[in-house]
Amino acid sequence: MRSLSLHVEGDTVALNGEMTFSTVTAALNQSNNLFGREGELQVDLKGVARVDSAGVSLLLEWFRRMEQQRRKISFLNVPHALQRLARIGGVATLLSIDAER
Repeated sequence: MRSLSLHVEGDTVALNGEMTFSTVTAALNQSNNLFGREGELQVDLKGVARVDSAGVSLLLEWFRRMEQQRRKISFLNVPHALQRLARIGGVATLLSIDAER
């Protein structure tokens, strides 16, 4: 697959593909227009097929940008692999994706 697409509909961004070192930089560049708005942002991760630590870094960057704007961001349908990586990295609670172990 080796790609990651962002589909924006209202205040929801749906991610599809792989959240890996080879895809997150392009996704970060594509997401710049999400941060000049108002209101909450929901990120639906249901379509994520593969993830590595770069995927966690992408979510942390989005979280940081939203926090700077005093906006809320929510992560929905977080894949188990991403939950594990966030727990290992100690950021699951920060990102509000701390799920059952």
